[in-house]
Amino acid sequence: EIILNNLEKQAKKDNLYLSTEIQKLKQQISIAKKEALTSNKKELTALITDNLITRYHYKEGLYNYQISNNKSIKKSIEILNSKEYKAILK
Repeated sequence: EIILNNLEKQAKKDNLYLSTEIQKLKQQISIAKKEALTSNKKELTALITDNLITRYHYKEGLYNYQISNNKSIKKSIEILNSKEYKAILK
């Protein structure tokens, strides 16, 4: 976007009429950004949540949150508490 803005300024200086093409490119970039946000919403939400929890509750709060909300950790705890796992250890 910065490059497009610079291009637009330079085009005006040089009396080139590229504003419609530049506006189309800006619209395409905007659409692509929205699509990227939508398609990565779960990952972004998780990262933002982790960051906020770490900021306000420090690492201990993040660990507690992850224990109760992370699918991999939940499954690991389930396996560690299973009778089959305990039988293997004996």
